[in-house]
Amino acid sequence: MGWYYLQSRYYNPESCRFINNDVIIGEFASGNSNIFSYTTNNPVNYADSTGYARYKNIGVGVQIAFSVSISWVSFSGGFELVWYTSQQVKVGRASRYVPHVYGYVEAGLEYLYNGMGVIDKLIESLTKTASNPKVYSAGISLSGFEIRGNKKFTLPNHYSEGFNTRTINFGYGKTYYSWSKYCKVYGAGVYLWGYSLGISRSKSYYYYLGTATSMIRTLMGVLGISTSKPSV
Repeated sequence: MGWYYLQSRYYNPESCRFINNDVIIGEFASGNSNIFSYTTNNPVNYADSTGYARYKNIGVGVQIAFSVSISWVSFSGGFELVWYTSQQVKVGRASRYVPHVYGYVEAGLEYLYNGMGVIDKLIESLTKTASNPKVYSAGISLSGFEIRGNKKFTLPNHYSEGFNTRTINFGYGKTYYSWSKYCKVYGAGVYLWGYSLGISRSKSYYYYLGTATSMIRTLMGVLGISTSKPSV
């Protein structure tokens, strides 16, 4: 049995250890001194696809997305509200109950169901439908997702990165998986308007807009609404 290459170092499945140490010393600040272990000996709850750090749940969120697909090309954009549940992510004075707001755009390739070919037969068997084939689709979807970050994910801005995304649309539902150098995102949702049957791979770019509270204050300032308490 050979070694597995995990982007930064090699893993030996026979000894269940990496053959070279993790270069991120901060990974072991919690007290684990074994710098050759895989996910600090906890592979049930964590994964390590880069060789740098284990992944754990650091937040959850909701996404509202607007999407259009024409033949093999897909475009989408929208907003996300993220609640960081882990103390690993430093949010300053902001409350953990206040969501962080992100805007995003996405573009990529999508295979849309058109009723022909082997892939279409697979889609039909998975979705139990063969109706209304299209070469275009549009929709508005609402999704929930989980963020699993590595030890390098310590700030809300670390979510403002380029992501690789894989999406499966099955009628009025969707599921997707995204990843960057800091985290992995697993999401699922439904279409509030429109629907799609297809499989896509795309590139997503996120922009951090701030906390929901700061955005409300900014909006009130633009509208000329005072947020200060009246003097007595």
